Amino acid sequence: MGPRACSVAARQDAQRPHCPDLARARRRLVSAVVLSAHVRFLRGTYRASDGEGREFHGPSVGDWPVSPARLLSALIAARGTAKFNGGTTTDADLRQLAAAAPPVIYADPDVCWNRSLPRYGPSSAAAANTHQEYPGRQGVLLSPSPVASLRVPELGYEWPDVALSDADFDELSRRAARVGYLGCSDSAVAVTVSRSPLQLAAGGLPLDDTTRWEPADGQNISAAKNVLLRVPDKHEIDILDHVYQHQGTMSAARARPYRPRCWYRSPGSVRAADRWTLWTVDFEHGVSGRLVLKVTKAFKDAVLSRWPGGRDTVPDWAHGHIRRPRPHQPGCFLALPNVFSSHSDGRILGAAVAAPPDASPRDLGMLREALGEIDSLRIQGGRTILIDHSRRHRAATHWQSWMREARAWATSFPAVSDRHQRVSAETVRRLCVHAGLPQPSVVAVQRHPFFRGAVDLHPSEMQVPGHKPNTRPYAHTLLKFDEPVQGPVVLGSLRTMGLGLCGVPEQEPS
Repeated sequence: MGPRACSVAARQDAQRPHCPDLARARRRLVSAVVLSAHVRFLRGTYRASDGEGREFHGPSVGDWPVSPARLLSALIAARGTAKFNGGTTTDADLRQLAAAAPPVIYADPDVCWNRSLPRYGPSSAAAANTHQEYPGRQGVLLSPSPVASLRVPELGYEWPDVALSDADFDELSRRAARVGYLGCSDSAVAVTVSRSPLQLAAGGLPLDDTTRWEPADGQNISAAKNVLLRVPDKHEIDILDHVYQHQGTMSAARARPYRPRCWYRSPGSVRAADRWTLWTVDFEHGVSGRLVLKVTKAFKDAVLSRWPGGRDTVPDWAHGHIRRPRPHQPGCFLALPNVFSSHSDGRILGAAVAAPPDASPRDLGMLREALGEIDSLRIQGGRTILIDHSRRHRAATHWQSWMREARAWATSFPAVSDRHQRVSAETVRRLCVHAGLPQPSVVAVQRHPFFRGAVDLHPSEMQVPGHKPNTRPYAHTLLKFDEPVQGPVVLGSLRTMGLGLCGVPEQEPS
């Protein structure tokens, strides 16, 4: 963006009406925002590929709001990358955006979709036959993507964790000024970026809960009222460089075998007051399920040591030392085993924090910040586990795998009794009550797992590092409830460290 454009933008900002109350509310809402992007659709319409909209709403609905990955792709295409533009850019701004957490999006949810009818047109490939007046071309069936008519032709993005230097911000501003369209070429746009929160313009997009789309990946939300959007991979720049370098020599599926996605909570939707929240992280490589307590202990220590504000500000549900009368539910630090594939082997592919229903939004925000700071775990014995921040979410590490509703549940890791007595059906019913669950109608208990991939632990593997050896009995259990129960289901005296984590069997037992 040149000096003239900057001065025009400054005059426009100065002419905007100022509301002190609204300004204070906006500062409280996004006090941590350091980078924002504003998109204005010049023709009032938006057209792009069907994207993830087809999966939940059918072929007549496209992806809306515009995904963060699509915006980043447009910024990359505007000036290219350092590898192919002769080094005129450093790409530091793009790499920070690619590695950042998904942004908050402001977009009008009331969008009218117009489905274009399929038609025939000439193919770009040469052929011996002809199609009407196009010599040497054949006709192909074209299925245009749906077109969105925008009541408010604006879009906003806010990243809470992107701090660009002056040079990187200037480079990003020049990129944004060169973006001509988002999606298809007939969706003309004007893009501007700022190192301050989005500003409310007279007659423009309202910046409140009616237009706010929050990233909710790892939380318990419903697909009926929310959307799944593509987000950048942390190696997005290198991936696109590789695809561009080898264009024409590989298929699209081979070029981009995996595209990370993130759930976004639609405006007005709220988290259920009686449900848990689950935040997950992936490991670059799986580790043996027998290391479950070593993994969860290292994971808990890593989260608490990186908690914003220090350990003194950690809420009681997270550290487990709850100084209040029952009933209460502490948070659980979980190891996520591979139990949901045809090749289930029980290897731990990731970890998760299950926050109880009374965890405040502020606590959840701090938890997310702490998880974003973890790059590796060092478990007892000197082994290091690297964290994969690409958000690829294998089945075992996808929150939906553990948060579903089901009548039948079985332990992936054995549950530990709360007393020095053998684990019986009555013991399991008591553990369910302690965990805030209804009493199961059917209980089965045995020493070995009930389904493939569940882990059978030796008594020597039941000790939390740094704690006294566990002397209480433990066993695997199968539960069947009269009504579907919402996950996560974790039982036993060591449930805060991941033992007693239950999964849904592939086939409901008789």
